Amino acid sequence: MFEQHKNCNFKIPETHNTLVGKTIDSKSVSKRQQIWELSAGWQCSIIGTCLPLSDLNILAKKLKINISQDSFQEYQLHGFFAHETQKQSKVSKMVQKTLDRRHQLAIKKTRKLSVSELSDYWKLALASGDIPGPYWALLTHPKVYEDLSEQMFADVHMLSHLVGASNRADIKQLKRLDAELAAVNEKFKHRRKLFLKKLIRKNHEIRNLRNIYSELISKTEFKKRISFPNKDHKSNQDLTQLESKIDKLNTGLKVAKTITKKQEIELVRINNLNEAMAQELLFNERRIQLSNRRSNLVRKIDLQGSFILYVGGRKNIINKLRSYVENNNGTFVHHDGGLESSMKELGPQVIQADRIYFPVDCISHSAMHVVKRTCNQKAHSSYTPLRSSSMAAFKLALEAHFESGI
Repeated sequence: MFEQHKNCNFKIPETHNTLVGKTIDSKSVSKRQQIWELSAGWQCSIIGTCLPLSDLNILAKKLKINISQDSFQEYQLHGFFAHETQKQSKVSKMVQKTLDRRHQLAIKKTRKLSVSELSDYWKLALASGDIPGPYWALLTHPKVYEDLSEQMFADVHMLSHLVGASNRADIKQLKRLDAELAAVNEKFKHRRKLFLKKLIRKNHEIRNLRNIYSELISKTEFKKRISFPNKDHKSNQDLTQLESKIDKLNTGLKVAKTITKKQEIELVRINNLNEAMAQELLFNERRIQLSNRRSNLVRKIDLQGSFILYVGGRKNIINKLRSYVENNNGTFVHHDGGLESSMKELGPQVIQADRIYFPVDCISHSAMHVVKRTCNQKAHSSYTPLRSSSMAAFKLALEAHFESGI
């Protein structure tokens, strides 16, 4: 069916089983193939696609296999099992048992499929991103035929190229985010120092103003006590001047409080942005780790009916966020942070939600405070600040939470 690609050094293994041109008795048709009964070459594809490195490490410990502790350890482990499973041995039997146990659900589903139904089952698995189980179950199925085997091998081979290309893009994005986070942290440290200096200076000024104010009040009260009904003109003039100074001091105190409040709000904003950047960096690292462990490219996630609450954000993107959540088996609820929705509704929604997300660049300070305060009171730590109100930031956080269980 397939010819070797002129510009690619891979070769499809010889077909291990075919119903074309063979007379197969009823016993052989009902018996699944063992991994060592397959033609040489299929074992490498099966080990790399159907068994995660965690299973290979467990098998290696049980078999007391010594693998050198260097940068090629995982490659050596893969090569050892791919070679040893080409023949019947203790190693190949343990691998066979592990594969059957891990993918027993797929084996059970394919057991009663007809020859014509095998291809449809593979297409459905490929579309859903569920590759390992169906790949093992179909390659060892007694009714599998040559065209389907070669098509499955080609599909998995091309997926490995696509995953590699995706990982390179993810790594590039991770480096960019890492550099951005470092720049934000440096800017944050510098601005924090400036704000702290200003706060110290303002606090000192406020204390001085309060002391002066207290002294003036004391002097005023003293003069009132010693004043007689027949005051002279000079006493009245002194009292007027003191009252004028008090008014000026009160005005200066209000200005100082306003400046201090603005600086505190700015510090909160920078802290939230820093937290969101750190979260996004963590999500990208987990995303790359997951991609390296999978053999397929499809990133369809299952939100498992989770209640997703999104607070704030831009109005023109809310419907896209809602569609994404609902298409992935989730329930989406949006609260605009107090623009039109009542702030009284936000607290109960936070308590009901399984996950809460809010973009730090598009949410009111009061709404953010309600989310954090409610989560802390109810020991509900599942809120996540997002670096921006974009679709990409929201999808990245969801994928990290529901693919890796963060």
